[in-house]
Amino acid sequence: MAKVGRPLKYEDPEKMYEKAMEYFDLKKSEGKPYTVVGLALHLGFADKQSLIDYANRDKFSFTIKAIKSMIEEYLEERLDEGNCTGTIFNLKNNFGWKDKQEVESKSDNTHRIERVIIDNSSD
Repeated sequence: MAKVGRPLKYEDPEKMYEKAMEYFDLKKSEGKPYTVVGLALHLGFADKQSLIDYANRDKFSFTIKAIKSMIEEYLEERLDEGNCTGTIFNLKNNFGWKDKQEVESKSDNTHRIERVIIDNSSD
């Protein structure tokens, strides 16, 4: 049976990596943020799912993890800036980060609530 479907956009992970580095250099020179969707579009994909699909290909797995980690690092570094709501959303949506809320009740009817954001990407 003949293979059907569109041919792969990238056959060589090194070519994809080079194109990704081009994206990072471009965004840095423009002073614009790195995004997963922006990277996918720069690589010539129609959406981020196409990039994610490449991560399931053995020879591209490391490359995709490495370039997505560059975006994640960029976003993590912005968590200490004034309004980081968009950064938090991006980390949750694209990298599996989650909110964790802990409630501590004491016998004297006082309560302590702590909300933290945790990186679950290594789980």
